[in-house]
Amino acid sequence: MTATIDPAPASMAKPEATTTAAAPDAAPKAKGMQKMVAGIAYPRDASASYVVSVATLLWVRAAILAFCVFITVAGFVRWMRDGEGTLADLRWAFMFTHINYFFIMGYLVLSILITRRALPSGLTDEAVMSRFTAVVHSTLYSWMCCFQHIVTIVYWLFLSKGFFESTSTLGRTVSVSQHGISLLTVYVEIVLGAMHINVWAIVPALVLIVVYTGWAFLYYFMCSGAGDACTASPWVYGFLDVSKPAAAYMYPGVLLATFFFFAFAVGLHRVRDRAYAGRALRVPGAEGKAASAA
Repeated sequence: MTATIDPAPASMAKPEATTTAAAPDAAPKAKGMQKMVAGIAYPRDASASYVVSVATLLWVRAAILAFCVFITVAGFVRWMRDGEGTLADLRWAFMFTHINYFFIMGYLVLSILITRRALPSGLTDEAVMSRFTAVVHSTLYSWMCCFQHIVTIVYWLFLSKGFFESTSTLGRTVSVSQHGISLLTVYVEIVLGAMHINVWAIVPALVLIVVYTGWAFLYYFMCSGAGDACTASPWVYGFLDVSKPAAAYMYPGVLLATFFFFAFAVGLHRVRDRAYAGRALRVPGAEGKAASAA
């Protein structure tokens, strides 16, 4: 059952302020990981929409998830079929494109599970999810909104030569799906959903960049130590090769792009909230409306 929350006054920048989520001054000061979800009302923001019903949002997410799973499996099978040895095949797991795609699928899975649990219990049931789940969910969302822009732009600017030279329909489909349709998926989620990005999420975003750099270097050392057994380039991406001049601007460039697109994503959500000010928020359970009126 889906309930609605009365719209906030148009003058309010944050429409969610009218809901029954705990007010900031009514809760203890956020510490540690709790800072990651401060200002995000769970499970409401993960399962509500200003545009469609909760059930419709659930089905849209399920359809997108099914498509992502299909593309991942198809891409993996093609990669293994055309592989050039164990280390070359293993490179699939070191590509940031695939890692980021798993972020999208992880976010969708958690969103679906949170919504399914919230539907029968209602908006105000705090037992719907744990604080840890909320932190993981919000982190995946911020990563998805930030890094999918970078993945798409970097691919088409620096790595798309293989796409235009390829004669494989499946290969092109996978590439477009993971470097184009995936970005469209992010915008669909922003428009239809009610999630927000906490500014503290920039911390795990930067940590991810550092961790991935180490992950990419791990592959380099594995290939370098394997000698002739490594039939492909020891670098996951050519622009990571520190012996080339491009590395001098690509490494700091990706770092700066992370700041830029994180801020861009935060701005998009603020624009969305202003655009939806005055709209009723559709939430799981009839309890949401009753609690809001209390």
